[in-house]
Amino acid sequence: MENDRPVFEIKEENRFHLNPLFLAAFRGKQPKFGPQGLVTYKRTYAREKEDGTTEEFWETAQRVVEGIWAIFKQYVTSAHNPWDEEEAQEKAQDMFQRLWVFKWIPPGRGLWFMGTRALELRGGTSLQNCGFISTQSIDRDFAEPFVTMMDFLMLGVGVGSDTRGAGKVIIRKPRMGGPHVVKDSREGWCAVVRRVLDAYARKGVLPSEIDVSQVRPRGIPLKTFGGTASGPQPLLELIGSIRTLLDDRIGDPITSTDIVDLMNYIGKCVVAGNIRRSSEMILGSPDDDEFLRLKDPTQLEELKEKFLQTVSPEEKETIQKQINEHPLISHRWAANLSIEASEIRDFSKYAAQTVKNGEPNYVFLDNIKSRGRRCDPHDDKDRFVMGLNPCGEQPLEDGELCCLVEINPNAHESLEDFLVTCKVAYQYAKGVTLIPTHRPQTNSVMTRNRRIGTSLMGIWQFYENRGMQECIRWWKAGYAEIHKWDRTYSHWLGVGESIRRTTVKPGGTVPLLIGVEGGMRIPNFLFGYRTIRMEENSYIVSACRKANYRVEKDLTTPMTAVVYFPASNQGMRTISDVSLWEQAALLTALQRYWSDNAVSNTLVFNDAEAKDVVKVLELYANQWKSVAFLPHREHLYEQAPYIPCTKEEHEQYSASLLPLDLSGAKHEVEPDKFCEGEACEIK
Repeated sequence: MENDRPVFEIKEENRFHLNPLFLAAFRGKQPKFGPQGLVTYKRTYAREKEDGTTEEFWETAQRVVEGIWAIFKQYVTSAHNPWDEEEAQEKAQDMFQRLWVFKWIPPGRGLWFMGTRALELRGGTSLQNCGFISTQSIDRDFAEPFVTMMDFLMLGVGVGSDTRGAGKVIIRKPRMGGPHVVKDSREGWCAVVRRVLDAYARKGVLPSEIDVSQVRPRGIPLKTFGGTASGPQPLLELIGSIRTLLDDRIGDPITSTDIVDLMNYIGKCVVAGNIRRSSEMILGSPDDDEFLRLKDPTQLEELKEKFLQTVSPEEKETIQKQINEHPLISHRWAANLSIEASEIRDFSKYAAQTVKNGEPNYVFLDNIKSRGRRCDPHDDKDRFVMGLNPCGEQPLEDGELCCLVEINPNAHESLEDFLVTCKVAYQYAKGVTLIPTHRPQTNSVMTRNRRIGTSLMGIWQFYENRGMQECIRWWKAGYAEIHKWDRTYSHWLGVGESIRRTTVKPGGTVPLLIGVEGGMRIPNFLFGYRTIRMEENSYIVSACRKANYRVEKDLTTPMTAVVYFPASNQGMRTISDVSLWEQAALLTALQRYWSDNAVSNTLVFNDAEAKDVVKVLELYANQWKSVAFLPHREHLYEQAPYIPCTKEEHEQYSASLLPLDLSGAKHEVEPDKFCEGEACEIK
């Protein structure tokens, strides 16, 4: 905040501390990380301490657990309910131990931010994985949805939006005013964007000059959120893009294309501004042909083909400029596009487009609004939902945010043990709902809904090992356990029960800690490399070189290195062995028996199955809340996130590696930006 008044504050008498004798057993030890786990943890989640060193995992786990139980203590005592310190200590220690062995893991933003003093100052937004902002009221406040999108993205939240505001506002020629001095804060950046947008709705005046002299230069460390400052250039480019777009539209109603491009310009600016992970999804109408064409790659492919066939250097330069300025290259990569598909009776036109470039994705709002899991009766609890987050697992109302948490079922030998972890993971997510954000509208809907998402990772591995019927048994029992504890804890805390409680998220970086696939993702290979991008001159990259890891200069991103880590999925089928129909059946079972929100998914089809996409949609449209498709392609580009190799190459590479010394590692901004799901990757 521009002032230093906390959004919420834990009273000193409510601060919670794990027993030092308990913690002593973990001091100086490391948990059982996966092949990329220690590097992922150190560069992404380990906070710098007062002595200049970074946290070890036991300290991060301590901070997370003590943070949640301090919030519980404050709420319980405020509700005048009994608080038993000894019982709380016992439960908190169990939460810690289950985190230590990775039976559950908070979202990455929770590992980074939970339990910090900065959280009290900034509020709970940075702990939320996802949000949704509608443009339906754009005629009442033209700038609001765009500014809110920017605000949430700058705090690392993945945000969905829609084109409901298309045609509701006429773009006006702005009146000119004096200069605008941009303050060096998130609020300062949002304020200048609001002022520029307002001017085109004849609300205020357009600044004659954007003074960015107060914005910290590029490369200055960012203490609160980690990483380094981008400097003012991304903001200036955003303002320029907004003005160019709206100047060309003066006198005309705003279109769905305008809304999508404005949101994408904002997403591009935020990503360039060194936010760890920012993603967007825009929901449009299936009757909007202009919207459906926005991600059509035909023209771009024609330009690329023309470039290859051209001999003249001058013509090549001209064509390359056209390629670089093409919207798909310039900015439309910042969001995936989805359509509201509830009323579609003939999917053939849309399936043909999906087969071509993987979009649009499909959202079934009627299914979302009617019930939670598909095996449950109608309840209409989600009747106010307007869209989903970018990865498609969380139905959300306008202005709503949601926190997700993950369980690793493969770390459990018995169903009974899994059920205890379901309770612990639920506790974390429920605790996050108790922290207010800095936006009153968001607090209003979140207080009413208390929506959370208790997710599963490594689902494919679990399915391969246990079979579908055993999976269903665990999913049904786990859901019932979370439902039971939500009633108990909501009463104890003096708050409402959560409107929805379970989900399947794509996973992102967190599963890398233990080397499993996120959500229901099916591995690409049996043996291969997982590449991770890091700052070229970082301590971690230097340490990887000393330990014989393969390190290359990133071919596309300046000052970035690509490090290769061995990865194995031995004993499982890979995506090449799994039909589109089996993937659809797995998605259906998860939506029916586990997730009362939705299921993040990317159903992969090969060339022979392309014709089946339309049939899959027709057969399952009444069973799903969202679905995305992606054509299966063999590894065709260098430095991809997943690169296959032979078993012999994998064994030889693994044997050549030395122990990593990361004692001097510092937190780095994560370059793996955009959405976490495969459907959101840059094509």
